[in-house]
Formats: sequence, C-alpha cells, structure tokens
Amino acid sequence: MISRKRGSTTHRSNRISGRCPIAVEELSVPQGTELFGADRAPAGLYLLRSGHVRLFGADETILDHLNPGAFFGEKAFLGRPALKRQTAVAVSPVKITVYKKTALQRQMQDDPHFATRTLKALGRRLDRYEQVIREFVREPADRRLAYMLLRVAPSRPGWVQIPFPLSNPELSKMAGTSRWRISHLLNCFQTLGLLRRRPCGGERTER
Repeated sequence: MISRKRGSTTHRSNRISGRCPIAVEELSVPQGTELFGADRAPAGLYLLRSGHVRLFGADETILDHLNPGAFFGEKAFLGRPALKRQTAVAVSPVKITVYKKTALQRQMQDDPHFATRTLKALGRRLDRYEQVIREFVREPADRRLAYMLLRVAPSRPGWVQIPFPLSNPELSKMAGTSRWRISHLLNCFQTLGLLRRRPCGGERTER
C-alpha cells in the first residue's frame, strides 16, 4: 500500500509500479515495499524523510541501510543499464520524496542550499563505503560486526535500539563471515554487556 500526497490514489501492492507525470512526489510506503529493483530502474532521486531503507546488490548482498535524510537512487541519472540491478526495500514504514530528473535539475539550479545538501549527503555515503572497505581489509570479524551494529544504531549516548530487525544470515552477509561466527560473536557481545537481544530480533547496543 502506497499513499501519495498528490491525489487520493492508494496502490495495494508491495512494489511501486507505473509512471507518473508529476515531477516531485511525496510517498508513504509500508514495510516490505520494493522501491526499485533488478527489472525496474529508480524513478528519480529519492530523499528518505522517515523510516529506513535497505539497499541490495545484484547477488542480494546487503550494500547499505539508509536513515532519514539520506538520498538514494542517484545512479539512475548516469544511464547505465547495469545500475538497474540494485534493489531498494523499505525495512520499516517510510516517507520519501522522489525528484524526477527535470525537477531535480530545476531544484538544484533554483536552490543552491538543496544542491549543497544533496552533494554532502552523497559524499557522506561515499565516506562510509570507504570506511567499510578499510574494515574488510584491516579488521577481524568481531570488529567488523561491532562497527556495523554501531552504524545502523541511532546516534545518541546510552542504550539504543536498532530500529529494524536483523537476522543472523543478514548480519553474516554484512560482516562477511559465517552465520555460526555471527551467533558466537553476538553471544560474546551479550556476555560482555555490550548488547541485549530480544526474542523478536530487536537488538540493543550501548554507545
């Protein structure tokens, strides 16, 4: 189900489909919705207003978890077919703004602050990806997992709850190690008092 701010149309589907002539769209999307994927390119540049989005690669590798304020889907403007293989899925109810290409160009020309904000947000993502690459090259699995959990947790002191469920198979893909190793490391983190786990998968970690 997708709620569109312009008009009263509601789509009962777990995929966003079709074309819309509106240059800028405000969407409310339920958990589990595929925003774009292997057979469908992004509709434009997405701004995540609230909620959380997970990005997958062509082989279902988890590439990133996006928090409010993040831009994504920018590769659609490069016009390379291989980029359509990336998939974005809402892992919680989300609100997003979608800028079509013409609207984005006009917005950046008319609002330099918006253009600067967009470039800074994309630059922060690149910095984060570089950090992940360094961790895979230099750090053991326990440190990679710890850094990854801190990245997806809210940035505030004390105990914080990761805002969406993460299974051991998903964690193993993100940390680049086996499911058995993930289970062992999570138990170690709990023993050390660094992590609390709930039966429903709501991990809490201390910053």
